[in-house]
Amino acid sequence: MHRVPHGVNKTTNIKRPVIFLQHGLLSSSAEWVLMRPGKGLAYILADAGYDVWMGNARGNTYSRHHASIKPTQSSFWQFSWHEIGYYDLPAMIDYILKETGVANIQYIGFSQGTTAFWVMASTRPEYNNKISAMHALAPIAFISHIRSPLIKTLGPFTNSVEVVMKMLGANEFLPNGKINELAGEKYCLEEALTQVLYNVASGTWTYSCRRIDEANNPLRSAV
Repeated sequence: MHRVPHGVNKTTNIKRPVIFLQHGLLSSSAEWVLMRPGKGLAYILADAGYDVWMGNARGNTYSRHHASIKPTQSSFWQFSWHEIGYYDLPAMIDYILKETGVANIQYIGFSQGTTAFWVMASTRPEYNNKISAMHALAPIAFISHIRSPLIKTLGPFTNSVEVVMKMLGANEFLPNGKINELAGEKYCLEEALTQVLYNVASGTWTYSCRRIDEANNPLRSAV
């Protein structure tokens, strides 16, 4: 996890309300700060007086350690959002409660971050009392009616693709690397002339690029 304990105007000896942010598919806690201070949701909440914690789903850039297996092993990748919701979210929430001493926290989930929360809330109901409020951004409970042309095209061949990927020794989907890092630094900033990420996302998840920016900055889009 990562944490932004306070905003630019730090005031000592003040008990700040705690809020937990969980990212979406193929992302990390970085999605809450990439837009920089004043625009990234983590910074906005910290400046508003919150103690901000950001989780990471297993397997991403910041969550690749395991007690006994390595990311190079297929067994490392045998999980879905169910395991994230049943095991990982409760573990992160318990850690936050222990470190901060609060009785409950607020939760903000984006996309897969909401799916994992529904898993936790339904299979681990004892954690419902540890959440004072849940805010769902681009929530996904079921994927039966997904409209993405790419996903609808690949869906019927999922099992075949998985078999081929395993035969090739590839367990990780879209792994992070230097090329992706350099491309992200250049093209994924709001000020960039060409936002490649928007074009990719529009074909994968949604038809409207405008909605992506609104989802990344819900406080601004609500004004």
